[in-house]
Amino acid sequence: MTDKIKTFLVIIFFTISFQLLSQDLYYQRGIHHFNAGFYELAVNDFNQSLKISPKALDTYFYRGYAYLYCNDFELALKDFKRVMKHGPEDAGIYSAVGHAYNELKNYDKALHFLTIAVKLNPRFAEAFNNRGVCHHRLGNFMQAIDDFNAAVLIDSTYALAYNNRGSARYYHQNVAEANKSDIELAIKDFELALHFNSDLTLAVRNKGVAHRLLGDYEKSIYFLDKAIEMQPDFWESHLEKARTLVQSEDYSGAIQEFMTVVRLSPENPDVFIEMGNAKSRLGYHEESIKNQLRAAQINPDYTGLSFYNIACCYALMQEKEMMLYYLESAWKKKFFKDIKRYAHFLKDPDFEFFRNDPDFIQFSDKARKKVK
Repeated sequence: MTDKIKTFLVIIFFTISFQLLSQDLYYQRGIHHFNAGFYELAVNDFNQSLKISPKALDTYFYRGYAYLYCNDFELALKDFKRVMKHGPEDAGIYSAVGHAYNELKNYDKALHFLTIAVKLNPRFAEAFNNRGVCHHRLGNFMQAIDDFNAAVLIDSTYALAYNNRGSARYYHQNVAEANKSDIELAIKDFELALHFNSDLTLAVRNKGVAHRLLGDYEKSIYFLDKAIEMQPDFWESHLEKARTLVQSEDYSGAIQEFMTVVRLSPENPDVFIEMGNAKSRLGYHEESIKNQLRAAQINPDYTGLSFYNIACCYALMQEKEMMLYYLESAWKKKFFKDIKRYAHFLKDPDFEFFRNDPDFIQFSDKARKKVK
């Protein structure tokens, strides 16, 4: 949890009885555990406190945030809504509800409540930052940048908002065609974030990603290794390091990092897709196929991509019938409807051996008719 959120939670205003809370040792210990980051212990203490003072809105509010950081988003929302219903109209509780909806990926509701929060308190940096995150996740990158700009104008030391603005800058364009000036601005934002909070692992990781987009793989690995050293179980840093190693054609090193991601995040379909592709580059096509099928098993939405990648493996093994079978299977999953995917397929070097094959040409023509 960032220092900004802690500060915000400490100063949130609800009418409570100080004398009652001073006598409630469970509440006091819950606050101590909360501020120390021991959220499960905080929940236990707040539960006991609510048995003593079942109407204490302050306790519900803190328990809601404790639930939020335990990833119990529905329970968090339930507590926040109770405070909203029975407490005074306050920007803080609208922001908390928006935050919970953000984590539940209900972005329309998140935007609704966060917008109310900033209208009630136009100097509420935390709410602007959270709304920016919501816009970012929706792909509204310019609106996200506007909100992050507002957050840092209100609080020029807001490290997380600088980090988030940097992320929005280099996601503002197609990352495959990254704009150098945007990425350089992003790096400056990550440096500002680290100036105000040197322990912000996110900013270190993102700086590594930005250097990869600039093609500086050595610097990318340096910052990603630093992020891993700061937080070894932060699987996103291992994944980004694996991606940098792939781009630098160190496929063996990438596979080792992918395996670490699997250990830390075993139900992540992206890592199986990308690890499978790295194995294919080394000629381990059968292992690659297993990884692709695992991705589709974890998330059926990946089935079309998995089938396409399996077709690539069989093409490289020069097994025509299996290649055509999986291309057909990917087509049935509507994989080729996207014009960018179809254009990539036409140029994909994995199919070079079959480029002039009549059956391959026939499939290409059929796939083209479904492109939008």
